[in-house]
Amino acid sequence: MKIALLGSTGMLGSKALEVFRQSGLEILTPLRNELDISRDDRIENYFKSNSFDVLVNCTGYTQVDACEDKEKAPLPGM
Repeated sequence: MKIALLGSTGMLGSKALEVFRQSGLEILTPLRNELDISRDDRIENYFKSNSFDVLVNCTGYTQVDACEDKEKAPLPGM
């Protein structure tokens, strides 16, 4: 089984990566420069260029104040 793990350098993602590695699973760990999930074109390109069985999303947005301010929201619609 091949897993794509997003956010593998964060707190949750790094722990998930440890568990997956111990299980002997094949893991893709794209960094932000390879897959910026805030850009639709990057997501589409990554999915077309890589095959995997499971996607695990451990990404997070940590700028709490900006999350509460709709004018500063990082993604459309927030």
